[in-house]
Order: sequence, then structure tokens, then C-alpha cells
Amino acid sequence: MFTKIKEFAFKGLQPSYYFRNIFFGLFFCAIMIALAFSPGIQIEKSVGFIVLSLVSLVLYPYSRFVFATIFSFIMGNNVFFVNATFLILSKLFTMLICFFLAVVIAPIGLIMLYIINSRAYNKYQQEMKMQEQNSNTNNQN
Repeated sequence: MFTKIKEFAFKGLQPSYYFRNIFFGLFFCAIMIALAFSPGIQIEKSVGFIVLSLVSLVLYPYSRFVFATIFSFIMGNNVFFVNATFLILSKLFTMLICFFLAVVIAPIGLIMLYIINSRAYNKYQQEMKMQEQNSNTNNQN
């Protein structure tokens, strides 16, 4: 069962999408780790902060997947012309939210990926079974 979850959910994103988001997540992770080592922070809190930032880093691509899916559903194929500064700031803001809420949002993305990929796999298996049956019928004739 865990193998299916791993294959359909955790490996459900394209590697290029996953590593692109890891790259951007490293920026926020580095900031959090730098804050953890700032003067006056107790070591116990620093360790928890670092662990949270690393977990958020790993889950960040799944959080962004949820955001991108919802955003795509709401916006559709519309194109907006906006100021570049506004676009960059809004993108940075959504990335920040997705990173810091990754522990909460990412499980939704993992569930979505599991459902999407398991359905696609089941459909593929059904198509292969039908092709096998068709080839067996053709061979009998």
C-alpha cells in the first residue's frame, strides 16, 4: 500500500516541476535557518525552527501544486496585463504563503496527486486489458 502512495503521490509531480520549486523554496529555507541562528534564540527553538523549515522545503512543491491547480481553475485561460513589479511581488507573496503553510497545504496536494495518478493508472490498465482482449480475439480469427 505504501508503495502505491509513494508512486502515485510523492512521485506524482514532474521532476522538473519538483526541483524548480525546491530551488525557489531554498531561498525561504535559508532565510528561516539564518533566523534560527540569530542571537538571542534558544537552541531548542532553533532546532525546531530548522526542522520545520526543512520539512516545509520538502513539502513546498506539493503546496505550490495545490495553489497552481486552484489558481488555474479560477482564472482559466485568461491573460492579464499587469505591472511587472506587481506581478513579481504577488508571485513572491504566494510563494511565501505556500512555503510557510506547506505543512498544512501539502497533504491536500498529495491526496490530489494520489487520486489523479491512481485514476490514470487504472485507466491505463483497463486500456491495456482491452487491447490484450482485442488482440486475442484477432488471433483466434
